[in-house]
Amino acid sequence: MVSGIAAVVFAVALFVIIPFQIVDISNKLIKADFLPKLMAGIILICGICLIAKCLRHPESEKVIEIDLRKEARVIMYFAALVLFVVLFTRIGFLLDSLWLAVFTLIFVKDKNPIHYAITIAYVVILFIVFKYALSVPLPTIVL
Repeated sequence: MVSGIAAVVFAVALFVIIPFQIVDISNKLIKADFLPKLMAGIILICGICLIAKCLRHPESEKVIEIDLRKEARVIMYFAALVLFVVLFTRIGFLLDSLWLAVFTLIFVKDKNPIHYAITIAYVVILFIVFKYALSVPLPTIVL
């Protein structure tokens, strides 16, 4: 029930926020806000389905206690994602994405150096393709 209510509240908040974040004055059939509104609609439908399921079958509802000591790794990775978002405009796409990619490999305890090389190459290639080939403006410091 709590998950369903949280999903509905989140979806409604998205529907309120999207028009302020994506302003599209074009007269195209599919506008820039189509995909975010579609995702918000899917979240809303799933939340309503969760609430309906809980109301139809209240005995299936389970109460789960969360032990923060056991969830410390999840909290640490979530903090890394928040740091990624905060640093994105400050240090740029390339450096921010590189540290997150390497952090993720360290986090999952990957010791294969080829994985690190492939991941770093992938981030650099993505940066070059989007920044120079597709002319997508990405936050950068020097490049």
